[in-house]
Amino acid sequence: MKRYVVFLYIALIFILTIIPFQKSTLSDINEIYVLEVRLDYLFHIILFLPWVFICEFSFGGFTNKGRIFVLLVGVFLAAASELFQLMILYRAFNINDLIYNVAGILAGSIIWIFFYKRNKVHEKSR
Repeated sequence: MKRYVVFLYIALIFILTIIPFQKSTLSDINEIYVLEVRLDYLFHIILFLPWVFICEFSFGGFTNKGRIFVLLVGVFLAAASELFQLMILYRAFNINDLIYNVAGILAGSIIWIFFYKRNKVHEKSR
């Protein structure tokens, strides 16, 4: 059952990829900046941030090679979600979106590694 979470997450990403955002609604986020970064770029980071955590929850117990594989699949997913927009008439590929997608995956990986190492230290001290 846990394995379905990762597939639901991927489906969510592609659903958000194909939703047409109207000018009067969410497209205004392109004009909002947070610490000199467009708000929609922050949304890209937030969307891809949980990738590693969701994979760990769904499959768990990765070796170092497994973690690298999860990271590479995440980068592929980030690229695929942007390239998929080339096939949709009302959407457009944006290299900056791709960069922030990958940044979200890398940020999630760094956070996960921090918590993983922290938990390992606590386990050893018991």
